[in-house]
Amino acid sequence: MVSGFRFENVPLPVDAVILAAHLEFRIDGTYSNPLAMRFFGEFSTYPLPFSTINPPHSRPLTYSFAD
Repeated sequence: MVSGFRFENVPLPVDAVILAAHLEFRIDGTYSNPLAMRFFGEFSTYPLPFSTINPPHSRPLTYSFAD
């Protein structure tokens, strides 16, 4: 499964190297199945908004990721 997250109005220089980031997810119930997630960036300087003809799973990804 692929999901997309947009973080607008976060100014980053083109040559920026992100050393750390923090995301907090909240759940809506009690679950016992662990999640295994891998986070990639979109390999695009100016990504377009998500749409039905341009969904997250069709985007080029960076080679770097975080588990």
